[in-house]
This record gives sequence, structure tokens and C-alpha cells, in this order.
Amino acid sequence: MAQTIEKQVALCPLCREEIDLDIPEWRVSTEWRVLLADREKLVTLSQLFHEKRSLEEAARAVSISSQQASRMLNFLGTELCGCRTVTCVSCLDDYRSEL
Repeated sequence: MAQTIEKQVALCPLCREEIDLDIPEWRVSTEWRVLLADREKLVTLSQLFHEKRSLEEAARAVSISSQQASRMLNFLGTELCGCRTVTCVSCLDDYRSEL
């Protein structure tokens, strides 16, 4: 009987592009590996950030500090998606202003 393997996909906090999190840890620099190890939290945080439009509220809902949430979203946008340099009109919120 075949099992369905569910892919872990997060959404970029800036452009909302899907980011496949099924990448081996060795492909990520050492400073980011600890974040990649908690893939489920990355997925949840990116979704909550989009829904709530607030870094503080999303961090509170995931039970992490706003600094940790900012780091995690920065990892998704900068390291994995690479869109941080793109101006996203739909992303003008507290996270965007902190960048």
C-alpha cells in the first residue's frame, strides 16, 4: 500500500510565492539550519503572517518572540525565495517596514 508523502510548502512573506521546504539541511548555511529544522513552524508562521497582516500577532499565535518570527520570515523571503529586493505593493505592513 503506497503512502502519500505530504510536501511542506511555506509561502514567501513578501511575494506569496510557494517555497518548497523539502530541502536537505546541508544545502542551507549553518546560521539558518536551526530554522529549517522547524519546518512546520515556518509553514504556520508564513500563513498566519499573511492572514493577520501583523508580525506581532503571528508571532504570538505561534508562541514565539517577534524577533524570532522576523528572523524566520526573513529566512523565507531572503534565503529561500530571494525576493527581498523586490518591492511588493501588497506587502506594505509592519514586517516590510522593519526590513
